[in-house]
Amino acid sequence: MRVMISYGSVSNGGAEKVIVCLANYFAEKGDEVSIVVADDGKCGYILDNRVKVISHNTMGISNNAFDVFRRELTTITKMRKTISRINPDIILCMDPRYAFEAKLAGKGICSKVIGSERSNPYAERTGKKDRLFVSLSGYLNGFIFQTNGAKSYYPGRIQKRSTVISNGLFEDINAKFIPFDKRAQFEICATGRLAPVKRYDVMINAIKLVKEQGYDVRLHIYGEGDYRQEIERIITENKLNENIILEGRRKQIYPELMKYRYFLLTSDNEGMPNGLIDAMACGCACISTDCDFGPSELINNGVNGFLVSVNNPEEISNCIIMMINDNTIGYELSRNAITIRETLSKENILGKYYQYIEETVNGI
Repeated sequence: MRVMISYGSVSNGGAEKVIVCLANYFAEKGDEVSIVVADDGKCGYILDNRVKVISHNTMGISNNAFDVFRRELTTITKMRKTISRINPDIILCMDPRYAFEAKLAGKGICSKVIGSERSNPYAERTGKKDRLFVSLSGYLNGFIFQTNGAKSYYPGRIQKRSTVISNGLFEDINAKFIPFDKRAQFEICATGRLAPVKRYDVMINAIKLVKEQGYDVRLHIYGEGDYRQEIERIITENKLNENIILEGRRKQIYPELMKYRYFLLTSDNEGMPNGLIDAMACGCACISTDCDFGPSELINNGVNGFLVSVNNPEEISNCIIMMINDNTIGYELSRNAITIRETLSKENILGKYYQYIEETVNGI
C-alpha cells in the first residue's frame, strides 16, 4: 500500500507526533510512506529512514485576497505534481484544509482521501474558510475524529463514512513508576500551553481557595506560551508566588508527572487532551473540567478521576481538599486511571488507524 500523509509540519506537537508514529508503523508493515508538509520539512521526532518527507515550502503570511489565492494555487499545483509522482493508494490529511487541497489536487489521479479533525470544531472552526472546508468534507472518502462531540459538528454524509479514534500514548512511559502513597501529599501539577483557553486563572483561584482553608499546597505548571506574563501577574496579584511555580517546558514529561499525586485541567474546551491522558497513565489522581470535548470520554467521574463544571474553582478546591483529607480516594482514582495505558496504548491506537485506512483503500 502506498500511503501519503499531508499536514503543515512534522516539527513538534500532538498531530505531528501522531503523523510520525503512523508513518513508522506503516513502514514497519512494509508500506511505502511519504509525508508531505507545507513548511521546510524538519522533523522533531525519530522517523524511520524508509519514510520520505517532502517539503512544499508553501507556508507564509498572506496580506490580501490575491496573496491568499496565489498561495492556494501554488499549494494545489505542487500537491498535484507530488500526487502524480507518488501515485498513492490513500492520502491521510490531519486537518480539513489539507484534505480539501488533496482532494482537489488529486482529481483524476488519486480519489481516496481521508480527513481528520483534531480540535474542538465548535470552538475552532468558526471562520468562513474553516466552515467551507467542513462543509466540503462530505466529498471525502473517510474521516477520523477524536471524539463523538467533534463528529457531531460535521455533515451527516461524512459522519456515515467516519470513525472515532482517541489520542493515544504515543511515547513509551520509560520513567520509573512511583506509587501514589510515595508521592508528596501537597504537590499538584498541570501541563499544557499557556493560553487563555486553558483557564489558568480558574486553576489559580482554586489553589487560593485551598490555601485559605489552611492547606499549604504547591501547584507546578509545565508548559510555555504567550499567556505567561498574564499568568505571572495573576499569581503575584493573589500573593501565591510561593504556592504556584511555572516550570516551563520539559522534553520528557513522564518523569515529572510521576512526582505528583494530583493533576488539574481547567480548560474551557479541548480537542482530546493529551496532558490528561499522560497524567492518567502516570497514575495521577486527575481533576478536569467537563468541557467539550474529551475529558468525559476519558474520565468516569469518581472512578478514575473527577469531572467538575467549567469555570468553577470552588468545585476544584473541594475535590483537592477531599483527597488530601482521605488518601484512599486519590489512591483509588490513581489505580483505576493507570488502566488507560492498555486502552490507549500506541499499538492499540495505531492498529485502529491502520485498519480504518486499509478498509477505506479496499472500499469496505
